[in-house]
Amino acid sequence: MATRYDPLEDHYDPDLYLPIGDVVYQIPAPSITEADRIRPFLWGPEADGYKPDAEQADAEKMLGPAYLEMTKNEVPAPYVNHAGRTALIHFCSGPQGPELGRGHWVFAHLSERIDVQKLMKYMAAERDKKRNQDAAREAMKSKADV
Repeated sequence: MATRYDPLEDHYDPDLYLPIGDVVYQIPAPSITEADRIRPFLWGPEADGYKPDAEQADAEKMLGPAYLEMTKNEVPAPYVNHAGRTALIHFCSGPQGPELGRGHWVFAHLSERIDVQKLMKYMAAERDKKRNQDAAREAMKSKADV
């Protein structure tokens, strides 16, 4: 016996909703043709050649009417750019797109808040400290065994 599900549109909203300030912007899902056109620029061999002006144009197109609403609301450019890149990742990354988009939305700006160089130096120092402690313990154990 064949299985037939309810129509997907009855219980699944493919759009993306991004809250910025007091407004939740609705980004309409693109066609599969548009997502397939952009995907190689994000993840494929063309990624190195994805120029900022082309990404900006694709992001504005992907945001659709939300871009005009953001412009009208005077949303800061970095927020609009972040929303645009999030939408590109969300819609153009295949089945993992929503997870990757959410990760970008939440974590992409951390490098602006964290001194990555300082963090790396701290982590290296902690690693070296642990290695030295482990070596000292091993040396003491060897002396005790003699």
